[in-house]
Amino acid sequence: MSVRPWERGTRVIVGIVVGCLAVLLIVVVSFVRSRRSKAKRNENQLQGTTSLGSGGTGSLEGAPRGQVGLWDDDVITAKRIPRDQIQVQKLLSRGAYGEVYSGVFNRERVAVKMLLPETRGNLRQVNEFLAEAKMTATMDHPRIVSFIGVAWNALTDLCVVLEFVDGGDLRTLLNKYEAGRHPVGFDREKVTIALHVCHALT
Repeated sequence: MSVRPWERGTRVIVGIVVGCLAVLLIVVVSFVRSRRSKAKRNENQLQGTTSLGSGGTGSLEGAPRGQVGLWDDDVITAKRIPRDQIQVQKLLSRGAYGEVYSGVFNRERVAVKMLLPETRGNLRQVNEFLAEAKMTATMDHPRIVSFIGVAWNALTDLCVVLEFVDGGDLRTLLNKYEAGRHPVGFDREKVTIALHVCHALT
């Protein structure tokens, strides 16, 4: 029984997509495990630490080395930018761990990511946030949102500044697809997205 050319093409596409998804799953699992391990180490380091500066104001200046996890990390300090030069504007999205705002830095529109107000005083959450910032800072690929910098004057205003993308976040896109009754299953557009993800992971 012969296989039609379009059927072979479909099988190849499905194989590529499945392979991409498998690679993505492995990367996500590895990242989650690494993040949990780092968070546990940071939590052990932070036991007994109740403030990050004089007077318990939450200031990060003068914090003892080794007590605040990643504040003195070479990548973080190299990417630090002046907090006073960042204008935080409209709230774009809110998730389980953080918020994303539109903003302005150096006269350019940017995305500003911050912890939720209720978790900004939690040193474990802060160090997990910095660990994620460090990982993002080391990525450089046309298919990945560009990392601009990390900024803080105090614990409560720590933020990560990223390239602004007009399309919004993944949840916004999925909601748009659902509202527009976007076809379920694989099509050329979704295969292209999967290939872009694979390219970004290489």
